[in-house]
Amino acid sequence: MRVPTLKCSGGCIGFTALLFFVGGLTLQFVIDGVVSKQAQDMLPLKGNDSALFQPWVDHGGYGSPIYNYMYVWNITNPEEYLQGEKPDIEKIGPFVYRMFDWRENVTWSDDDAKENISFTYHNYNVFIPERTSPELDLKAKVYVPNFALQGVLTTVRSALMDRPIVMNAAFEAIRVVLARDKEGILMHRTIDEVMWGFYDPTLTALADVAKTFHIELPANLKGFIGLQMIDTPEFYAQPSIQYSGTSDYKLTAEYRTWCGLEDLSQFWPEAPEIKGSDGWQFSPNPDDTITLFIDALPAVVNITKWGKADIQGIHCHTYGLSAETWDNQSWFGQTHYLYGPNGVVNATASQTANIMVSKPHFLDADPYYASLLTGMEPADRDRDDTTIWIEPITGSAVAANQRIMINLQMSPWLCEATEPIQGPFPGDCNIAEAVIPMMIANQIISVPPNEADALKSQIYGIPNTVKLVAWILFGASFALIGWTALIVKAVRTPHPYELVHGEEEDIASANGDYEAPNPRK
Repeated sequence: MRVPTLKCSGGCIGFTALLFFVGGLTLQFVIDGVVSKQAQDMLPLKGNDSALFQPWVDHGGYGSPIYNYMYVWNITNPEEYLQGEKPDIEKIGPFVYRMFDWRENVTWSDDDAKENISFTYHNYNVFIPERTSPELDLKAKVYVPNFALQGVLTTVRSALMDRPIVMNAAFEAIRVVLARDKEGILMHRTIDEVMWGFYDPTLTALADVAKTFHIELPANLKGFIGLQMIDTPEFYAQPSIQYSGTSDYKLTAEYRTWCGLEDLSQFWPEAPEIKGSDGWQFSPNPDDTITLFIDALPAVVNITKWGKADIQGIHCHTYGLSAETWDNQSWFGQTHYLYGPNGVVNATASQTANIMVSKPHFLDADPYYASLLTGMEPADRDRDDTTIWIEPITGSAVAANQRIMINLQMSPWLCEATEPIQGPFPGDCNIAEAVIPMMIANQIISVPPNEADALKSQIYGIPNTVKLVAWILFGASFALIGWTALIVKAVRTPHPYELVHGEEEDIASANGDYEAPNPRK
C-alpha cells in the first residue's frame, strides 16, 4: 500500500509545484500591464481630485520647489573695452530666488471627454537671502551692454536700411537723447536692475524719437528694461491650453496653445508650431528624443536621453540638450541672421536685441567665443550642462538642472550709430566684434523627500508586491519540485521489509553475501 500512496502524494505535490511556477511566471508577465494601468489612472487631469492635479497646478509650491541661481557678468574694463581692448569680465553670484509657479483660471473643455484644459500662468520670484552669500550685494553696480538701446538701434536700422539718409537722421536724433541722459552702449546699473529690470526714461524718449520716423518699437522697448520679470509678465494673461490626457493619457500636459498662440510666428520667422511638454510632465515610457517647450525664450527644442540614474531611490532616465542643439543656426533652422561658429543660438527675432543664448561658459561652443574675452573660467560639464531626470513609468520630471547663459552680440556698427556719446566715457568708440555674457540662469528643481516617497509608493508599491508574490511562488515551486524528486526516488527504491519471495537472494547476491547451494547436499 505504501508505493501507491507515495505515487499519489508525489503527483499532487508535483502538480502543485507546476501551478506555482506557472503562477509566478504569469505574474511576471502581467507586471507591465499593472504598471501601465497605474499610469493610466494617475496621469489624466480629469478634475481637481486627480492624483497629479495639485502638483500640476502648483508645481512650484505644492510639488517640487523651484530655485533660480542667478549670476551677472560685470565688464571690469569698460573704458578700455570701448577703445578696442577685449572685454574683461567677472561673474558675480549666485543670487538665489525661489520661483512660485502656478496655474489659475483652470477650466476643462465642454466635450464629453474633457480633452483640453485651459489656464493662465502666474509666477513670481522671491529672494532667498539665507541661500545667498552675505558678501553679495544686489545694490552693487556693474557695467553691462545696454541691450535695450541695442534693441532700439537694431529696430531703427532694420526699418531704415534702404534709406541711409533717413537712418542717419534717426541716429542723430537718438544721439541727442543719449547725450542729454549720459547713456551709451554700456550701462552702469545695479545687479538687481540688470536681472529684474527698471523703468528707463531714456527708453521712453527713444520710443518717441522712433515714432517721428514712423517706427513702432516693440512692447519690450517701451520704458521698461529688464532681462526677465520678477513677477508674471502681462503677456501671460492670455490663456494657454494643454491636453488633459482623458482621451490619451500619454498626451497629459502636452501644449496645444500657449498664451493664446498656436505658433511662434511673432517671435521666430520660421513660425514653429507650439508643441511639447513644459518640462513638468512627459509621456510615459518616453522616447530617446523628447520635444520640450521653453516658454521663457520662447522656443521648441529637443532633449536627448543620455543614460540612467537614481534620484532619491527613484529610477530615472537622464535627458539633456545635445551639442547639436547649439549648431550654427536658430532653433528652427537658418534664417536671415548672421551666424558665427557653432555653440550659440540666435534669439534676435524673439528678443529684438542681438541676444545669443548658449550653455554657461560657452560649453560645447566653438573656442572662438571664449577667445574674444578675458576673465571667464573654462566650461565644466557637471556645472554647466542642462539635465532633466524623468521617471519613465509616469513620465514625471523628478529633478532638473536647467542652465543657460544669455549673451549680447556687440558689433562695430553700434559705435557708428552712437559715437561720440558713450555715457560716462565720452569720446571715440572702437569696439571689436564680441559675444559678451550678461547673465547665467541656473534653475534647480528637485522633488522633496516626502513627495519622492509618495511617488515611489504609487509607482513601485503594487508592482513590487506582485514581484514579491511571483518570487514566493517561484521559490515554493522549486521547493515542491525538490520534494517531488525525493518522493520519486523513494518510490523507485524497494523497502527491505516489503521484499517478495526470492528478492532476498537477489540482494544478497548483489552484495556478494549469497552462498550458492551445494548440489552434493
